[in-house]
Amino acid sequence: MSVQFGAAVAALLFPRVGVAGVVTLCLVIAAPLGLAAAGTSLLYPVTIGLGAAVAALSSVVPYTLEILALRRMPTSTFAVLMSLGPAIAAAAGFLVLGQSLSLLQVLAVGLVVAASGGAVRSRIPPDIHGIGSTPTALATP
Repeated sequence: MSVQFGAAVAALLFPRVGVAGVVTLCLVIAAPLGLAAAGTSLLYPVTIGLGAAVAALSSVVPYTLEILALRRMPTSTFAVLMSLGPAIAAAAGFLVLGQSLSLLQVLAVGLVVAASGGAVRSRIPPDIHGIGSTPTALATP
């Protein structure tokens, strides 16, 4: 949802530059603040390399893989797989970092996955008979 929200805000505020332009604008705004806080230590080659690696591994690579997957599988399957993200993150946190979830947090992750599966399963069929695709239109003879 954050990608969709970001794209919508970017299209609304900056319709000609898109998301890439907005990200660049954010960089121009945030970079001086970071330089002021950290000083010249941000300019060391190792720090720049680590920053580039974090940027690539945390956003560029996953987003590229998501787009490639979306092109090759049905959107309903993609939606269910994307909803598994919180569950996978929770499992990774437990296995790699030794973090544990409370019962309420486990329930929340389960509800996210179940809601996505339920939304995909109860999807309204496309309008193939010209009667509309709203629930009211489908119920009308």
